[in-house]
Amino acid sequence: MNDDYEVDEELEEDVQEEKATRARGFNMDMRHRIEDRLEERRLKRELNDYEFFELEDDDVLH
Repeated sequence: MNDDYEVDEELEEDVQEEKATRARGFNMDMRHRIEDRLEERRLKRELNDYEFFELEDDDVLH
């Protein structure tokens, strides 16, 4: 009977560890998505600053 309890306890630990691993993976995925969006917004703002100059295709900035 004690052996059954130990097996159940180990199984529960494995399930908890798997849930924690999935949660960390999900959190990292969300973090990367947020960082990508922030970078995209930053680049759009930067690009808008350059559009203010209304450069022609032939113009080159040095």
